[in-house]
Amino acid sequence: MNAFLPKPEKLKRNTSVFHSLSLLFAILFLPGVLQAQTKEDKIIVTVGPAFTIEKGGRSLRQFPFLEVVDKKVFVSFSQHSDDYNDHTEDGMRISGNSGFSWPDYINQPDLYLTSIVELNKTTLLGVNYVAYFKDSMHAEMHYSKSLDKGKTWKPYTGTVTFPKKIRKMDKSTWSSMVFHRTLMLMPDGSIQGTMYGYYASDTKYRSIWVKSADGGANWTVVSTIAYNPLIGLESFCEPVVKRCMDGSLLCVMRVGSNNPLYQCRSKDDGLTWSTPVTLPGIDTTSTYSVDPDLCLLSNGVLVLSYGRPNCRMLFSIDGNGNKWENLISTYTDKTSGYTGIREVAPNKLLLVGDKGPNWLSPESYEIWGKYIDVLKR
Repeated sequence: MNAFLPKPEKLKRNTSVFHSLSLLFAILFLPGVLQAQTKEDKIIVTVGPAFTIEKGGRSLRQFPFLEVVDKKVFVSFSQHSDDYNDHTEDGMRISGNSGFSWPDYINQPDLYLTSIVELNKTTLLGVNYVAYFKDSMHAEMHYSKSLDKGKTWKPYTGTVTFPKKIRKMDKSTWSSMVFHRTLMLMPDGSIQGTMYGYYASDTKYRSIWVKSADGGANWTVVSTIAYNPLIGLESFCEPVVKRCMDGSLLCVMRVGSNNPLYQCRSKDDGLTWSTPVTLPGIDTTSTYSVDPDLCLLSNGVLVLSYGRPNCRMLFSIDGNGNKWENLISTYTDKTSGYTGIREVAPNKLLLVGDKGPNWLSPESYEIWGKYIDVLKR
């Protein structure tokens, strides 16, 4: 998605094989399965065959977001072209058995949920990707709550208050800041997460950390995660944040198609962030990407999924992102490169992606899934 946000005038996406020479490659291909093992037996990764979650045919299905609550799995996806579209009726597929079947489909306005959190045992909250321009200091955001474990969703409208002026994007009512990828419950009881876009004075993207202390109705900006117009074609966008094994928050961000991923870290729950750097331990050309996603597994391995070209994964054995290794390819058919990953059973990932973004004019559209086992030795 680059992001639906492009250079300041438009908000638009358009935008294993191991790399370390010290490791011995041992790749075994089986029908539909890839196994990879290092000489030091750090991890074994097994990638299963693709299966269909949502078959679109000639109707758009692209850019999935993935969340898992207990064994309930939610995949939100775009059903509209990669451009400004106001209050779109996007889709969601729901699985009640960790992704083995997908009987439930929901389609309603402002339900392109970029992230979902469990507020309590009875209530789920999800936030829509798009925020709309209200005035120069405020954006209208849309969130939904479910009281029946995600079977139905009731819409609500909230407000984001910014410390600097924002703007309305041309040819739309969009705010120049949108929600993206991460929501998490914090120790102080608040909901915090990621947005990205432009303040009125910005020349490229900025990623920010925001907070709601009232259950999603009102949001304020806690900090800027990263902004540097000299880095990348777009600078820092499409952020994803995950709490690491050491308790820190790691943020991985896109800076432009055919540009490497960057990461930075907060050791004070998002109040301050380190200077962004390219991913340590891996050749930067292997991280050219859009829309990264992170997942910390039960065994302590931190997994990074990203794409374009194709779809790929990296692994941080220490669970902190201090070193990335064990590059694998996970999907090579026509795809936007936008993926989602979540753990659906101990050390078993569900990976989701799309077949055919609208700018590739594919014969048919599809949201697909794969199971990936990551065993630590």
